[in-house]
Amino acid sequence: MSKEITSGWDFHDKFIIIHAVFASMATLLTAPLAILAARYFRRNRSWFLAHAILQTLTCLFVIIAFVLSAVAVRSSGNGWQFTGPHMDLHHDFGLAVFILVLVEGVIGLLAHYTRTLQFPGATRAFPTLTARKSPVRRIHVAFGIIIAGLLYALLYTGLNEWDMVSDAGTFVPRGVRVMFWIIFAIEVAAYAVGWTREAILRPRRARAEAESVEKTDESGSTQSKSEARRSFMP
Repeated sequence: MSKEITSGWDFHDKFIIIHAVFASMATLLTAPLAILAARYFRRNRSWFLAHAILQTLTCLFVIIAFVLSAVAVRSSGNGWQFTGPHMDLHHDFGLAVFILVLVEGVIGLLAHYTRTLQFPGATRAFPTLTARKSPVRRIHVAFGIIIAGLLYALLYTGLNEWDMVSDAGTFVPRGVRVMFWIIFAIEVAAYAVGWTREAILRPRRARAEAESVEKTDESGSTQSKSEARRSFMP
């Protein structure tokens, strides 16, 4: 894409930079933290509040990022660039993800008013998959993971986009790209570890709790027998 190089950051570049900040916060901070909160802290009563706040922030950041990008693109004098001779893949991709994020927010709200129909057996691994729950909840979980992946992909294409459209003719620093991949790897690994941890620890925890209950019952039974014998002693 040909462009006129300017000295310093103009209106277009400044808005794109702010757009990138909000897009990065949604993609690398609030969205993955919301998913990880649901993965690691469901035994804590406050997990849902944290998840809901983070997801609300994700929607808010995505809306702000989209509006900023639309204003910046419009300022270039080539229209919205969703269609026509100036059509841009990153813009079309961003519009699609913007819509999907809002749809996921609605699905998440609907899922909050459903409930798990039946919890899996105590020793069953992966309760997320084996629990009988509303289809809305299953869609919310699956859709959320897909959208998180799309957000990562969209942010990566945005890094390439800056190199082509910056009016100042600047390029994304290599360190920023490296940091993107490091954060991406850490967050994906954290989610994978959460799944593995659930599969390993849930059966162990269930067996430990069952043994504890059994010992308590045996202790109570022995104490009752002892008290009964004492009550019959002359």
